[in-house]
Amino acid sequence: MLAYFQIESATITSVTNSSFSGSGSKTALYISDSKLFNISGNTITGYECGISLNASGTTLSHPDSVNNRIPPNIIHGNEISNCNTAIELYNSVTDFKTNKILNNTFGVRLYNNSYTIFNNNIQPSVKSQIISDNRLLELYASSNSFPTIFRWNQIIDEDNLGNDYDDPLVWWDLAERLPPLVNVNHNYWGNNFEPRDDLYPYQFFICDTVWHPDAIVALTSGSDELLYQSGLDHFADEDYTTAETAFMELIENHSQSPFAIAAMHELMALRQFTDYDFTTLRNYFETFSPADSMLYDVAQFLATRCNVKNRQWQPAVDWYENRIDNPPSYQDSVFAVIDLGEIHLMMEEENINDGGPSFAHGKRPQFICRFPEIKPASKPVYAASRANLLATLPKVNKFQTQQQPAIESNSKGALRQNKPNPATESTTIVYELFTEGAVVIRIYNLLGQPVQTIQQGMLQHGVYQVEVSLADVPSGIYQYVLFVEGERSDAKKMVVGR
Repeated sequence: MLAYFQIESATITSVTNSSFSGSGSKTALYISDSKLFNISGNTITGYECGISLNASGTTLSHPDSVNNRIPPNIIHGNEISNCNTAIELYNSVTDFKTNKILNNTFGVRLYNNSYTIFNNNIQPSVKSQIISDNRLLELYASSNSFPTIFRWNQIIDEDNLGNDYDDPLVWWDLAERLPPLVNVNHNYWGNNFEPRDDLYPYQFFICDTVWHPDAIVALTSGSDELLYQSGLDHFADEDYTTAETAFMELIENHSQSPFAIAAMHELMALRQFTDYDFTTLRNYFETFSPADSMLYDVAQFLATRCNVKNRQWQPAVDWYENRIDNPPSYQDSVFAVIDLGEIHLMMEEENINDGGPSFAHGKRPQFICRFPEIKPASKPVYAASRANLLATLPKVNKFQTQQQPAIESNSKGALRQNKPNPATESTTIVYELFTEGAVVIRIYNLLGQPVQTIQQGMLQHGVYQVEVSLADVPSGIYQYVLFVEGERSDAKKMVVGR
């Protein structure tokens, strides 16, 4: 029996048929920056997180290795129970099948452009994938991380109906840009399933056919799925040119399909098996515009990851800092802080290990970083900050909304969003007064308890800003409230993460 397993920067990682037992802390199995992996047949119980993947996986094809097929990046046949989060993916690629994810707080959480398939087409039901009776959510997916295929799964929480939390089974944490609809037909949802309550937000899901585990159902794939599968098959046969043509055709002709987003991830994977020409691929991704809907968001992210692959640090730093300045959504600001912290660590590691022309005479290249406070002091500090920030997603659970302090709006003043947000040691709050008055800003935690009071004194009509120290404020979600003449005028949320 193992306590925990951790590996970073591996080409192939395999963890199979092992047993992990913990005492509520740590992560049982953590894999970071692994090109290919196989996590199968393990039993995990009693951890903060059962399986955590960071920047791992490349393709959902079956790439050859000296003519011996390597399994795709898979999480298969594991049983995970009594953890806070059973499985957590961050910017990772994997195929989920036949897992049993039972009695955790969260079932599966998919973050930051993770690319997955939950196509559990193994019957009869004894081999089904089951995500059941997790206390808050069975599945959480950030905006660009909902599974490409999601069918033949049992997603059940029979005691969810009418409990104190009233959370859905599936939470898709959408940003502002509207996505293509996702198809969640042919899953089993238990006896108390109410689509409008259990799929959030309901209007972006296609769910008009419910599968029963004992049923044998034959499906006809659409042209977009057939083209996607064709690309994977050519990829597996090492016919990389034909695979690329299939994926490009899919993006061009089926731009509103989830398979088009999957094809963009596969193009990134192809480069790692062929010429490593991320410059050309970056230029392609940069041809997308906001008119391309959800493809634009994914293309911008992948273009930046191409810069990271090329060690073109400055444009990568600039992109993430712009996201922190002007995040499309709360989750984007969280991911930008996490990714920028990792880039700082990568730059530091390159400085120590690589040498070369850019480090001649021991001089480190100069980078312009507008948020130096985001640079982690060490890898352990970064890991703790990352965990704290991800713990704030989803941004507001339904059961939390009644705990936040009520705000009575009036016309005496208004707040602007603090920057940076998320914040670490300090943040700047800007506010506007519409009248003369005594000004106080108070910061509240999610329980509505004040944690800090900032006295501003008597001020005239105008725009003001104040830098607020957060050194003594624990990581988490907070609400800051503007009081003018003792009356609540406005409120906004901030995140503190270290």
